[in-house]
Amino acid sequence: MDLRSTYTYGLAILFILCPGLAEMRDLSVGNTYTYAGDGRYVWTVFLKETPAILSEIRCVEYTLHPTFPNPVRRVCKSERGFPLSASGWGEFTLFLKIEWQDNHVTRQSYKLDLHSKIEKATLRKQVTSIRTGNVSKYLGDGRWSWTVFIVAEQAALDKIRCVVYTLHPTFPQPVQQVCERGETPNQAFALSATGWGTFDVGVKILFRDGRATFLNHTLKFGKE
Repeated sequence: MDLRSTYTYGLAILFILCPGLAEMRDLSVGNTYTYAGDGRYVWTVFLKETPAILSEIRCVEYTLHPTFPNPVRRVCKSERGFPLSASGWGEFTLFLKIEWQDNHVTRQSYKLDLHSKIEKATLRKQVTSIRTGNVSKYLGDGRWSWTVFIVAEQAALDKIRCVVYTLHPTFPQPVQQVCERGETPNQAFALSATGWGTFDVGVKILFRDGRATFLNHTLKFGKE
């Protein structure tokens, strides 16, 4: 057993023999979550402590973000660490009031995590799978009609809130935002326009969780 393992084991034994010492530190808190689509998450927050320490607690009062209905919620079932489940769109700080069996009260906070390493890795994978494309049609007299759009799998498209396209500065309103996915297969968040020549279109993808990523698309004429 190495030094770190010895320390961790010894600390656990100390809290088992003297559970009142847990009140001298912040308890370990964690949460799980599942992405429910449309930017919404279902989550559960709970205490990550030993049964010996949990047995010393009578109830946990959670104070959520004030936008929640009934933001102050009390849990008195110790199974699985006094869990509280809810759903919402973003991360925020919860405040915990821990009521101990001996009538002492301790307070601490916890930042809800909806973007763990696994979720971030998944998001990175989905972002790298997002591509741009365009179709075009010759109108005559050197003029083309064209449509630029996003190509991605359904799971990645579900995370996109809007797409901001930056056109050539000669266009009236060169910056245009599209928030409708549309119904044309493989042409999501499409923007259509007409013009004479090709150029690079700036593409800013806004995700529902507040993140953003930037792409560049060079218009190509002559292919449907």
